[in-house]
Amino acid sequence: MPNLRHIDKTGTARFVTFTCYQRYPYLTDDAARQCVLDALNWLRAENNVKILGYVIMPEHEHLVLHPPEDAALGLLLGRMKARAARSILSRLRDPKIEGRILLRSNGNAGVWQRRCFDHNC
Repeated sequence: MPNLRHIDKTGTARFVTFTCYQRYPYLTDDAARQCVLDALNWLRAENNVKILGYVIMPEHEHLVLHPPEDAALGLLLGRMKARAARSILSRLRDPKIEGRILLRSNGNAGVWQRRCFDHNC
């Protein structure tokens, strides 16, 4: 995978997209989408990130956001994705819920691809 250069601290809105692990449709039901919305709300409320728009698709997500000037966007998105993943996996581990958890080659559960795509708006 190429080493993509991310430019933080630009003072501009950013378009970001990230995908579920192996494009598995984890986000097809309302409860899973709510996990993502809760994580987005955390990103907005706790980190002063303005969420300008979002679309949650069955296997990926698009965001348009405006981070604070001093924010390291990659770190914030990583924390947001981890928050959503913990909630989604916790839900899928409930025996009453039918769902499939994909495992990475190291045996850990994966909800998101490791990278995301972003650019300045």
